[in-house]
Amino acid sequence: MKKKNSTKLFRTFMFSMLAGMSLYLCILFIALTGFLKIEDIPGILRSLEIRHAIKLTFFTATVSSLLALAVGMPCAYVLSRYRFRGCNFIDTLLDLPIVLSPVAVGTGILLLFQTVPGRWFSEHVMIVVFSWTGIIMAQFTVISALAIRLLKATFDEINPRYGKVARVLGCTPGMAFMKVDLPMARRGILSAWILTWARAVGEFGATVTVAGAIALKTETLPSSIYLHLSTVQISHAAFVMTLMVIIALVVLFLSRIVLRRRVFI
Repeated sequence: MKKKNSTKLFRTFMFSMLAGMSLYLCILFIALTGFLKIEDIPGILRSLEIRHAIKLTFFTATVSSLLALAVGMPCAYVLSRYRFRGCNFIDTLLDLPIVLSPVAVGTGILLLFQTVPGRWFSEHVMIVVFSWTGIIMAQFTVISALAIRLLKATFDEINPRYGKVARVLGCTPGMAFMKVDLPMARRGILSAWILTWARAVGEFGATVTVAGAIALKTETLPSSIYLHLSTVQISHAAFVMTLMVIIALVVLFLSRIVLRRRVFI
């Protein structure tokens, strides 16, 4: 009887914490609707500034997340499959963008382009600071660590024996990677892209430090919230926040559908 009561108390406590946290987040997001005026929505949607922010955010998030996957995949594969001197240090180093403040990351990028090589790059290749390329670079730097961590977890779950068997059968390491590892990791890769894309959409600190928040030029959805709050346009800010919540919910829902079945064959 005592054990039964203890089990019931334990479950009640755990479920109470879950219910409390869920309720808090629901209240937090529902509070947005109190400041969103329905009659203002058509005008907000017609706003050139809002439409530009949506297009720029989706474009830069897509480019930066694809770049993060392209760079993160070989990095994650090496960290998952090989052991070498300095492996733990490099693994730790690649996690820095996750734990550092995005503003600190953005400041690092900004200072990089004040060096001699950085100024040469800006003058002869492309302008990064206060431009849309700066948004992509800031987003890429922040989400690259997340992409590598998710992809490494994906490759860790794939038995290396499959690749070894493919090589015994005549495949080169590259062919084994393309024909064995990538197909088996496809769901994990798709999920990593969805989550990194969502993180890029919500990136603000590094982006505003590198590219600023210039209306109709470098204004993304997060910086649009900042600009509208600074001019006390609460309804506009609430609309953008609501839009970002909807995007986040859809993305998280899609990632769960992708991972509903086993990620690995």
